[in-house]
Amino acid sequence: MTTAAKREPTFMDYVSAAFHLKVTVPGLGGLPLNYLYLALGAGLSVAAWPVSMFFAAGELAYIVGLASHPRFQTIVKSRVKQANGISLDDQIQEQARHLSYYGSDFRAFCEKCDQVVRIADQVLGPDSDDLLHTYQTNLQQLRAMYVRILRMRESLEAHFDADADVTIQKQIDTVQKQIDDPNQPDVTKASEQRTVEILNKRLETHKQLEDQLSSIGSQVREMDERLELIHDQVLLSRSPEALAQNVQVASDVMEQQSEWLRQHGDMFEQMQVMQQR
Repeated sequence: MTTAAKREPTFMDYVSAAFHLKVTVPGLGGLPLNYLYLALGAGLSVAAWPVSMFFAAGELAYIVGLASHPRFQTIVKSRVKQANGISLDDQIQEQARHLSYYGSDFRAFCEKCDQVVRIADQVLGPDSDDLLHTYQTNLQQLRAMYVRILRMRESLEAHFDADADVTIQKQIDTVQKQIDDPNQPDVTKASEQRTVEILNKRLETHKQLEDQLSSIGSQVREMDERLELIHDQVLLSRSPEALAQNVQVASDVMEQQSEWLRQHGDMFEQMQVMQQR
């Protein structure tokens, strides 16, 4: 039975969050723009009821589009876990506890994030708490994605044999020689042919896993270099305006990594289960 603390958000959770989303407007606080949109649509539909159909279509497109967005889903997932008593820091630490070989890489990444926050704090000063908090939040999300990618990398490498393609190819060559032997009965040849097809499929799958590992390595290197760039820009700029731009850079990185993790989520979950057995 699933406990409340382990409940994963459903699509309806994303829809509900999108429907009730509030946008912060300076001087006005959080405004429920979707409510205002519906109120406007209801008012106009009284004068011309066909207008309500266009508003309904727009409302549906807005809700489904926002609820399906990977970055928005990541935010909602974090809120659900926090509501169940699981903070993002706790989630990150829980993921990090499963790291072994790449644990030192994660600790170095976290230290670099902390350095960036300390520098930003010195540059922004005591009157920019909101911007600093945004900066901390973005880097925290970046850290959460980094640990997930490292876990995926470890999980795949734990079950990946770099020499398997050579071994499989030798098996294919051996079986193919038996098929080419004119003294082999037809029944035997048919069985060996099916074996070759299976081995070819194994070889193809192994190459796909190799490509996945290469892609994961590239993603890790990109995140490392992006963080180094943010760190160097903070040191160079020494201005709140440039730091605000860096917040957007961190957000863009998060969105890219979130999309990539979403596309590979099924494989990631499978590798986690295999690693825990």
